[in-house]
Amino acid sequence: MPCEGDSKWVFYDGQYQECEADKRKRLGEEGAKPIRYKPISR
Repeated sequence: MPCEGDSKWVFYDGQYQECEADKRKRLGEEGAKPIRYKPISR
């Protein structure tokens, strides 16, 4: 159940690899990349 970039929750009933393949199919390769956050510095 990943939360995607636009704060939309998508429920998927299956294995992790199948979920990732479905995400690439829906969002394309660029949209399926993991979100990178900037490190917090003080």
